[in-house]
Amino acid sequence: MAVSNEQVSWTRDALDRLFDLAFLRRHGNAPCVAGRFADERDVQGALLQVIQQLKPPLNVPAHSPAWRIYNTLNLRYVQGLSQSEAAAQLNIGSRQMRREQQRATQAVAVLLFEASPASEQPPAEAEQDITQAASDARSDFSHLDDLLRAAIRLFDELLERQRVRLAIAAPSSMPAVRANSMVLRQLLVSSLNWLIRDVKDDEVRIDAAIGPRQIAIRLMKPDQGEAGTAVASDEAIQTVRQLAGLLRAPVEISTGSGWLSVQVSLPTDDARCVLMIDDNPHAVQLVQRYLQQSSDFYLVSVTDPREALRLAVSARPACILLDVMMPERDGWELLTLFRAHPEVANIPIVVSSVLREGNLARALGATAVLTKPFTAAQLIDLLRSVAQPRRE
Repeated sequence: MAVSNEQVSWTRDALDRLFDLAFLRRHGNAPCVAGRFADERDVQGALLQVIQQLKPPLNVPAHSPAWRIYNTLNLRYVQGLSQSEAAAQLNIGSRQMRREQQRATQAVAVLLFEASPASEQPPAEAEQDITQAASDARSDFSHLDDLLRAAIRLFDELLERQRVRLAIAAPSSMPAVRANSMVLRQLLVSSLNWLIRDVKDDEVRIDAAIGPRQIAIRLMKPDQGEAGTAVASDEAIQTVRQLAGLLRAPVEISTGSGWLSVQVSLPTDDARCVLMIDDNPHAVQLVQRYLQQSSDFYLVSVTDPREALRLAVSARPACILLDVMMPERDGWELLTLFRAHPEVANIPIVVSSVLREGNLARALGATAVLTKPFTAAQLIDLLRSVAQPRRE
């Protein structure tokens, strides 16, 4: 059965208000989706699941249409970036961004409406999806500061309408956490929903503290005489616990000194990110295998040099491993570009090539040179000597 124009339009509106549960409650009763969703969380869960289904495997080239669809959905709707912000991240113009959104919306609608309704899913399959979601939730790396800012933006209007002051005490930069960005963002949104709900003309707080292998996020609101047991049974807090459980993040509830507090302790990652820019997928696979021999590093790769700057900014690597001989944009051009870019200029760059051009590489700003072919030990030893330290 083909997807109708009404269903595509419904999908577009639902994605635009993905974290607005009140809207999704009404939207889930539209005639074109009648009987498909049990409630607003069912709508939201189905959309998030479809977006995750659209994430291509790592062996799919970064510039492929499949990655463009997923990145568009992730940036616009999961991370909550504006159309212009998402276009800048994807390094495309506003007109192309609108086209990418149309394609992405169509892809979501096809998966959403051509599949069986969630209520018809066999129990064994549903259980498998939950298990897979839990595994996926802990397998990625996310930048908490970016996701927290995006989540707070969703509540700007509500904070103003309720005249609530939000005080934030957090380090200026925080290490990556081992968490799927989709799950982590929803965890932050649900936590903020609890934090400002029923608060008017008052102040709420968010504190973030970096500890050994964790970041503790503490949300504090005025105590209105609600017992700790009542807080624990609150629907929003139960959602927080459920999402935090996927990330193996402990949740603590406390009262005292006039405040109600909910603290989520997110696991940080001790490994450092290495961004590899190389148009040869076999070379990328080889480095991936090499780095699996060490717990010090994990690899993020890009085979399309046109995507390199965007990933260098978003991945915040501790080191960049840069090939020289690439089409359209070679490594020398990228090296010059990186050294001129304020967000990338200080990242160590290792030029890796069969060419013996060490003097040129260093003159253009390379930190070190690694001649191909190299062994796992040579790679790991060099990375340990030049990569930026873990952020504490």
